[in-house]
Amino acid sequence: MADTAPPKDLYGVAYALCDAGQYRKAQPIIERFLAGEPESWNGWCVASWAAGSIGDASAALEYAARAITLAPEKEWPVRSYARALLGLGRAGQALVFARKAVELEPDAVLAWRCLAMTARYFGLPHEAESAAKSASTIAPDNVHATYAWAAAAEVMDPAEGIKIVLNALEREPNSVSLLRELAVLYSYERRFDDAMDLFERVLTQQPRDQSARSWYFGVRVMSGAEPDALEFIRDYLEQELRLASLAIEHRPTDFRPYIRAASAARRLGRHEQALAFAREASLHTPGEQYVDSWRVLAFTSCALQQWELAQFAINEAFKLDPYAPYRWIEMAEVSFLAGDFERSFGWARRVIDEQPSCMYVLKARAIAAHCLKDFEQATLCLEQHLERFPFGSCNAAHLAMCRVENRNHQGALEALRTSINWDPFCACEWRQLAETTMAQAGVRDEH
Repeated sequence: MADTAPPKDLYGVAYALCDAGQYRKAQPIIERFLAGEPESWNGWCVASWAAGSIGDASAALEYAARAITLAPEKEWPVRSYARALLGLGRAGQALVFARKAVELEPDAVLAWRCLAMTARYFGLPHEAESAAKSASTIAPDNVHATYAWAAAAEVMDPAEGIKIVLNALEREPNSVSLLRELAVLYSYERRFDDAMDLFERVLTQQPRDQSARSWYFGVRVMSGAEPDALEFIRDYLEQELRLASLAIEHRPTDFRPYIRAASAARRLGRHEQALAFAREASLHTPGEQYVDSWRVLAFTSCALQQWELAQFAINEAFKLDPYAPYRWIEMAEVSFLAGDFERSFGWARRVIDEQPSCMYVLKARAIAAHCLKDFEQATLCLEQHLERFPFGSCNAAHLAMCRVENRNHQGALEALRTSINWDPFCACEWRQLAETTMAQAGVRDEH
């Protein structure tokens, strides 16, 4: 059909294919349409939709920018640009465009869904919830309103989020993304058996879902379901590294497998290997536009105490996403690990002063307190942060440091064991610092 269809029909065919989730089939068709209709802003939006959905966020951003140039007053191009920015990990800039989209067309449910999703990644639970409410007010039975609530659920209180996603699943019972969201929320509530069941359902439908795979294996270990947990995690990470290496062989200019390989090698404690992969990720276009390319390079460099490279990499991440508080916290972390406590304190204070409702503000408060050697306050903030996000290996190691400074040696050991249980081979920069601090205080694990 596409081979003989006239140009205007090509647009309809491409749109329908995207709507059905067949993005790779849609891509060449919308390109043919745009070759004959280069002034079609709708066409560029569909091209951005297709490109972003197959993982080409750089092209999605370029196409959305073309659409904005042609129709700056329309919501869809601006929303497309926000979505493409999110695909590159640039949540701060994405939020600017998502807010603009709802200003342009306040009755557009899709715009409110985009805002809910972007606020979630930015770490603003109240704005995400407000956007979901707006979507529901406009069209309570619309599937996009349902997904707006699902986006908000993960950054809300876990118990409340579970209720919201369960309600969404009544409308979309086979939605993989909703099942994944619910499994993560169950994990936060330590309902491990329920979480594992759901992750298994997700992986049955989408066996290549990397996020679900990582969560599933981690939850199995934390739940005690694996008697040989160390070997289980090692085998999983080795498999991840092999798969990523195979992908690199087949797609040597694609930056994404390098990030996967770097992450797996880093979690295996192979920092030199991780650093090599991380460097490659940031060298391949459009890897230099992708925040995680630089984040992985920065923290791998920290583990190897290559502070100049770490500072350079985290600065590059900041340039890409200068408005996001999570990026400021990362700046504070890298500065802290490098021993630059004055700079670390400044970045942590920026989060506290400018984004006090951000869900990561407790981590920023902990870093600021630690810089001031207020270990009691740092401990309290980290305990509260870990209560909300219990699987943070680095945060648990940071807590161990603060507890030993408070002379709570047993509590320090418990926090360090939590860090090791979640990521047993990692030997990350925070854990190295914690173990050094504990050794200096004469604290040893008898287990």
